[in-house]
Amino acid sequence: MKRILKPIGKIIGGLIGLIVLAVVAVLAVGTFRYNKIYHIAVPPLEIPTDTASIARGDHLVNAVAHCAFCHGDGLAGAYMANSSAEGIVVAPNLTSGAGGRGASFSTEDWVRAIRHGIHSDGRSVLIMPSLFFDVLSEDDLAAIIAYLQTIPPVDNVLPETKPGPLMIALIGAVRSQRGCPPCTLTTKRPSLPRPPKPRPSNTART
Repeated sequence: MKRILKPIGKIIGGLIGLIVLAVVAVLAVGTFRYNKIYHIAVPPLEIPTDTASIARGDHLVNAVAHCAFCHGDGLAGAYMANSSAEGIVVAPNLTSGAGGRGASFSTEDWVRAIRHGIHSDGRSVLIMPSLFFDVLSEDDLAAIIAYLQTIPPVDNVLPETKPGPLMIALIGAVRSQRGCPPCTLTTKRPSLPRPPKPRPSNTART
């Protein structure tokens, strides 16, 4: 019996060792990806102030992008995860109220976050569908930012995102190509050609 159990024990021990090594490797890769700094030049973008452009931005934010799905009612921010395993993942307050990004974001900060999924410090935004927004025309992106700069301020101070071991493992194991939940880090594509300005047309009648 001992002759049988001894090799079985070695096999099990070896498998456990391989699993531990795999987990450590995935966590190391995830930590590296999360802390990686991206240097992407953001060209100047003129933000309009006319009511038509702001209304266009309202439509894109609420009817097309559905930003409130993650950022909560009034875009005042919301928790996407809050546990010891997942860590704290926050969709930030986008208004100009207390704790809001709108109070401090420059145009470059908005472009960097929306189009490239990058924080102002160069790190990747966690769970941000920027690949969808990367195909927006310059005018549509400017309209979105114009609208975001006019939304009512809401005081909602949230903690900074701090991924836990499970989220870090997901970042290490899965590399997003579509930039949507439950994806983690979005793939950066800084040099895509921008589409032309959409041509307005008559609304279909029923």
